[in-house]
Amino acid sequence: MHEIPLLWRLHKVHHSSERLDWLAAARFHPLESVWNKLITLLPLFLLGFSPRITVFFWPLIAIYPIFLHSNVRWTYGWLGYLVASPAFHRWHHAADREALNKNYGGPLPFFDFLFGTAHFPRRKPASYGLANEDAPAGFFRQLIWPFQNRA
Repeated sequence: MHEIPLLWRLHKVHHSSERLDWLAAARFHPLESVWNKLITLLPLFLLGFSPRITVFFWPLIAIYPIFLHSNVRWTYGWLGYLVASPAFHRWHHAADREALNKNYGGPLPFFDFLFGTAHFPRRKPASYGLANEDAPAGFFRQLIWPFQNRA
């Protein structure tokens, strides 16, 4: 969602939060939520998995993002190379220049380490939010923000 301009326009609503806490996990444009569910669930159904499999994974899919965005310093030690911790994920939301376009792997930082996009200094970022743009104030303005021309 960071590399495809149309998807970024939706996803930047999530990244516009200047405070990183558990509520940031729920700050999404509704169309991004539809997109995420589609790309997560459709492959499972096309591969023949039963719809009941989503019931099994639903608690993890629903709760872990809330925890991942929480304001705690947990790192998980060596396990943090396989499963993202809140301390690792906060750098994905940092507005610091050194952290831009880093930590894409969501709950699986292994891919960031593999592809060279991992960034995990043992300090907190100086700031969160969008580095080069200000989000409009208000719920309805943010709903239409992805569809406005950037003039």
